[in-house]
Amino acid sequence: MTRQEYRRAAVRARLQIIHGSGQDADYLSPLELKAAAALRASWQQVDVLACRLSGFTPDARSRITLYPL
Repeated sequence: MTRQEYRRAAVRARLQIIHGSGQDADYLSPLELKAAAALRASWQQVDVLACRLSGFTPDARSRITLYPL
């Protein structure tokens, strides 16, 4: 896949997401479906509080517990 093919797929997927009827599988190729999924993931807002309190990113409480002064 060339850069131009991916760019065309991404543009078509973006147009389908914005102006489409929501039936992506009927109108998009597998490559365009992957591009649409990547676009949707990049548009999602990050919940900062959930990131701070999750087990994967250490918050202040866990740092104090693990590394007391």
